[in-house]
Amino acid sequence: VDFVSVGTNDLVQYLMAADRDNPKVSHLCEPLSPAVLHVLNAVTQACDRHNKPITVCGEMAGLPQALVVLLGMGLRRFSVSPAVVPTIKEVMHHLTIPLAKQLLERALRLKTSHQIRSMLNEELLKVAPKLEPILIQ
Repeated sequence: VDFVSVGTNDLVQYLMAADRDNPKVSHLCEPLSPAVLHVLNAVTQACDRHNKPITVCGEMAGLPQALVVLLGMGLRRFSVSPAVVPTIKEVMHHLTIPLAKQLLERALRLKTSHQIRSMLNEELLKVAPKLEPILIQ
């Protein structure tokens, strides 16, 4: 293996065993679920141990809250829709890597997606108040 590319849309869908295109269960496809964060963190650590570059693609990297924890994991390569680039730049402009690592550690200790999202929203608003209109509760 020369590199790893994680497709977060499929990862979340299959890990949560819910079809993201099915309105009856799509709400279960939560990229900030503790299970998703723990799996991504484990994959990132494995890539680091074996000196393999890792790229994240999919909608997850375009979510400000998710971007915080992805940066905290050490991820630096993202493939996202051009529409979310301004949001990503805003987060990266205001966020330090030490803070991202600290917030990842906190997120990994929480039990629900709602707790994780609320904590990350609160912390993001402290450093990047311009993001308030786009943060999803």
